[in-house]
Amino acid sequence: MMKPDSNSLRYKILVFMAVSWLIPIGIITAFILFSYRNVYLEKNEKLIEDGINNAASIVAMRINEAIRLSQKPTYERDWENLWDIYEDGGINPGNFYSEMNASLKSKYYMDKRFDFYAFYAEDTDAPKCYSSRTGYGLHLYQKEIHEKIKDAISSDSNYIQTIVVDNRLLLIRNLYTVSNYRKYGSLVLAMNTEALYKELPIEKVENLGILFGKDAEVLTWGSQEQVRTENIYNRLQEGMQTGRTEYLNKSHAGGFRGYAFGREEDAYPLFLIYAVKDSEFYQSLNELYRIVLVVALLLIPVVYSAYRYLKNQIEIPVEQLVILSKNIMEGKFGMTVGEKNMPNAEFDYLADSFDRMSKQIKYLFDSVYNEKLARKDAQIAALQAQINPHFLNNTLEMMNWQARMSGDIAVCKMIESLSIVLDHNMNRSNRAEVYLSEELRCVDAYLYIMSMRFGQRLLVEKEIDESLLRTRVPQLILQPIIENAILHGIEKVNKGKIKICIHADKGRVFLDVLNTGKPVLDEEIERIRKELLTVEIENASTEMKDSSPDSEELNKKSGHSKHISIGIRNVHKRIRLMYGVQYGLEVSTPDDGTFLTRIVIPNDAIWQE
Repeated sequence: MMKPDSNSLRYKILVFMAVSWLIPIGIITAFILFSYRNVYLEKNEKLIEDGINNAASIVAMRINEAIRLSQKPTYERDWENLWDIYEDGGINPGNFYSEMNASLKSKYYMDKRFDFYAFYAEDTDAPKCYSSRTGYGLHLYQKEIHEKIKDAISSDSNYIQTIVVDNRLLLIRNLYTVSNYRKYGSLVLAMNTEALYKELPIEKVENLGILFGKDAEVLTWGSQEQVRTENIYNRLQEGMQTGRTEYLNKSHAGGFRGYAFGREEDAYPLFLIYAVKDSEFYQSLNELYRIVLVVALLLIPVVYSAYRYLKNQIEIPVEQLVILSKNIMEGKFGMTVGEKNMPNAEFDYLADSFDRMSKQIKYLFDSVYNEKLARKDAQIAALQAQINPHFLNNTLEMMNWQARMSGDIAVCKMIESLSIVLDHNMNRSNRAEVYLSEELRCVDAYLYIMSMRFGQRLLVEKEIDESLLRTRVPQLILQPIIENAILHGIEKVNKGKIKICIHADKGRVFLDVLNTGKPVLDEEIERIRKELLTVEIENASTEMKDSSPDSEELNKKSGHSKHISIGIRNVHKRIRLMYGVQYGLEVSTPDDGTFLTRIVIPNDAIWQE
């Protein structure tokens, strides 16, 4: 196994998985701690404030409705008329109080908004009419409430008074005659606390307190022991403001958040105080923190499993391929993955491609090596044939000079052309590729020699993209093709034409040689194509075998004894050796009756001078 370092795939996978775990958790945590937390707190504060405001409106509406009910008998003057009769002696005290109690009971006893009522006649020290719907007896009333409201009853005011006594909201109203504004009694109504608090739009309604003055007793509903012990109500009451139409104060103490709301009603000042525990206020946020923590912990085994999965699916196969690549780099060509099972189809494909590539590298290396051996053999053969290029060139130069001295320009040009062809074929610079312009120079020299032989029987046309003249092409690939076209085409007819077309398209260069001549049978075309397809790049110096007897019979029938020469085979093999099997020679017969030999090579970059 490879030693892990900062550039290894294992290290990068580990970093990637760690980052994949840390970044989402970090982003979520940062979002919760900063953006979401602030939004949550503002939203929660807003909900509580709106809830207190709406609760105050509902409480005020319910109290105002109760006040209206307490004022109704005064406007109707039933009690005033009954008092006048009683005062004039029209009825005795027993009948007066009996009728008053009956009227009070019809108006308030059956109304669930009230717990009890009490009526005090003028100049009496105890309620003459009393009834409770909740079982709160008269003796409890006199013991717990009567003494605390005596001042309100004895006051000389017909305004409604709201007083909280013994955690009960009392509405106290002194009754006066309309005709001469004489006080004839006092009415005490105790509102039902549950009905007052019922369905208020606030979450912890038991933590809501109602009072009607800065130092007044707080009306509550439900258990508030913990709230009271924290003294949050005292702090809120201390910060109350009077004389303002509406206000909202906030406070925080002892693990509680407190809110004080004040509003001036027409008949009374209304104050609401509300307290909520910090743990309840942050409950949803704390739950979210716990969820994030649990998710982060749960992601650890998920991330580790993902790392193990990626290790098995990617790292281990890649390490195997890297080790084999290093072996090939060290010269151990032909090594393959073998029978090792890959974890997925993609790596199966890569392993198979790697095996084929390794074998092909070995194959190509052996081919290049064999080609070098073949070149050496050819050079030895040339030496054995005692061919001295220097001597031959000197001799041709002397012949050229002699022809010029004699004024034989035609012979002179032929000698120059022959010198060009021989020099190009000898390749004394030992280059595998030359400029296309150099290859065409050799072709022009060869065609000049052939034109001297065939005269007007040979017509040559050219269509060459001049932008390709600096393109690299294998040396000596066009001349063998043109020689074959003359041998098997022009020689067989009285007059013929050779057309050379060179162009490029989609990353390829096409060198086309078209020649006229006797028609070529479809069977002959198919035979040539099969022979080109079966050429193996094994030994660049090995010559192709002769055609089969059946092929020779076809050649005879078509007038072509050997339409594909050794030179053409050599060109095809060299192109495939240099560029791959997707390049090489192609043959066809276009609709105009000509025979097309096409050379296809890659469009490499232009040589730089």
